Amino acid sequence: MRHLPADRGGDLQLARLIKSEKEVEGRYEEVWTLVDEDALVQWPAGPGDIVGRDAPRLDGHAKARGEARYTADVQLPGMLHTALLHSPHARSRVRRIDLAAAEAAPGVLAAIGPGEVKGVGEEADYEGYTVAAVAAETLEQAEAAVRLIVVDWEELEPLLDAELAVERGSLVSESRRYERGDFERGLAGLRRSITTRWRPISASASGAAAGSTSTSRRRRSGWSATSSRRHSRSPRTRSG
Repeated sequence: MRHLPADRGGDLQLARLIKSEKEVEGRYEEVWTLVDEDALVQWPAGPGDIVGRDAPRLDGHAKARGEARYTADVQLPGMLHTALLHSPHARSRVRRIDLAAAEAAPGVLAAIGPGEVKGVGEEADYEGYTVAAVAAETLEQAEAAVRLIVVDWEELEPLLDAELAVERGSLVSESRRYERGDFERGLAGLRRSITTRWRPISASASGAAAGSTSTSRRRRSGWSATSSRRHSRSPRTRSG
């Protein structure tokens, strides 16, 4: 994404992080890697079968006549409305928070602060992070109560470099590591073991320069630098 033009979704300030999950010899680990994407092949000139052509909206007439029903139009018996308090800083920590005025506001049934539920914390990793919430009988009452919450913010230095974030391990999703079985014990208990080194005919096809194999009467196992399960997804980086 870093080298793509802006009209293709690219941005010089963006970077793509890939989390690979690998398991070798019973040891499982998640590894974060910064990947520079190559520019994609451009679309051919002119409209395609779907892209570049007008598509009629199925709900267009209902919206134009004001008949479409939105989530905000749904009113159920006993339904409460929630308003959230977000951090105004790129990275910050809540030193102190006072919910008393919000809890006493008209129509408010509950107010929560950092650490009371998952996703509401005292350290904000980005602007807009939720640090408190209010539930009230109407949305207007909930929004008015949120404005009464008093927060003493400690502004922190944001971490804006993706490569540095990977190096420091400063990521929103912490890497998981665990082991299953006892590989060393199993290897030591083999009744017969054969260890050898091999080189593939095509290094580019195999992706490994060497590997090893161990066998026994009941079990045969082999492993190499690339003989592990992998799948990827793009996460976010933490501000610091």
